Formats: sequence, structure tokens, C-alpha cells
Amino acid sequence: MAAVTSMTAGMIRVDPVYTPAHLRAHGYAGAVTTAVSQAALTAGATDVVLFADPANATSCALYRRIGFVAVGDFVGYDFLGAAPGSSTGCLRRDHAPHASWMPVRCTRSVPGGRLRRWVARAA
Repeated sequence: MAAVTSMTAGMIRVDPVYTPAHLRAHGYAGAVTTAVSQAALTAGATDVVLFADPANATSCALYRRIGFVAVGDFVGYDFLGAAPGSSTGCLRRDHAPHASWMPVRCTRSVPGGRLRRWVARAA
């Protein structure tokens, strides 16, 4: 299973790509990712992007094999509200008049806290 976002500034994102456990190792994820990526490029996208956990060697190898190139790693955080007196390193700006930056409790929003961005570009 794979879906894509609508095109924005020539870019389409493949999200999500998922194969049920009992159907894995048959090439379905590669086939569907290739098909939706090619359809996006045919529809006029200049870039097709997707994100994957860099610790998932299987998906990273697949995306490399079908022509995607890793272009960067990201860390995602969920902001959970103010943590009085804490020094977490995460900051939030209130949207009130005379707002200031304040420390907040935060947690990584993805397993391992990192995502790798992959891109395939039109020839």
C-alpha cells in the first residue's frame, strides 16, 4: 500500500508505504513505491520525496535500489506544554501579546527520533 500527497511547488510526497507482515519479502513495497513515484513524475512532479527511519535498513536499501537518494536527516518533536523550571532545550513561543520563548516538555515524535528524507528527481 502506498499513497501520495497532492503536488506542491512541483513536489509530491509518498506517504505512507506499508506492507502487512504476512505479505513482506515479495517485492510489493518496491513495486508500489516505484509505480506511485513514476505516476507522480509523469503527472509533472519534479521531485518525489519520502521519509523513512534511518535505522530501518530494509526500507533504506529498497529506496536506494529504486532510485531515491538520501538528502537529509530530521528529528521530530512533540511539544507537550510548559515544564515550569525545566531546562529541556526545547522552546515554544506563545502567541500572546509580548510573547516570549519558554522551555517546554518535549518528546521525540518518531521511534528513535529521526527520519531520513529521500528524493527521486525527474530526469
